Amino acid sequence: MEHKVYITHCEEDEKTAGKIYTALEKAEIKCWMTSRDMQEEQDKPEAVAEAIANSEVVVLIFSENANRSKEIANELILTMDSGSIVIPFKIDDAAPQGALQYYLSGTHWLAASDPPNREQLKILSETIKTMLGLKNIPAQESTIAVEEQVKYPFLRDRKKLGLIATTVFAVAITAAGFFIINGSIINLVRTVQELISAF
Repeated sequence: MEHKVYITHCEEDEKTAGKIYTALEKAEIKCWMTSRDMQEEQDKPEAVAEAIANSEVVVLIFSENANRSKEIANELILTMDSGSIVIPFKIDDAAPQGALQYYLSGTHWLAASDPPNREQLKILSETIKTMLGLKNIPAQESTIAVEEQVKYPFLRDRKKLGLIATTVFAVAITAAGFFIINGSIINLVRTVQELISAF
């Protein structure tokens, strides 16, 4: 099966990258990482360029070490040229500097520990799956959608969301007369809020 995700990281973060690779593979997300997938006979720059070009999502394991890596900066340039979606996975408190600050400006980040825990890895895998499902949507809209779905999990089910909206609207319209006639607008608002929270 062809890979969907390329994992870029610096040599110092190899152990963490390996854990992320394993977690994503277990989540049925096919990945490509230099230390795991490059063949001995392959030329590294050529193999990396091809792997990035064939990826829909690039996960950048970001750390202070990554800030100092020219190789990661080069891989980000290839990523931008290929049109792949970048997901920076931040494993320490460092802020991007230099070329990384330029290329990652305005990008949605996922914060994690080093090594990342199970919940952080789950969020990463869910975000990637969302991105893969939104690959035909403009990048800015995709980023907003992912941010909303990470914060508000019930938004992942579009049909359920539509049902919620329809139900709330219908109940509101039906009940409006009763509540307004009785001068109880506040009760109407509370009823709608309770219906939403029930989902």
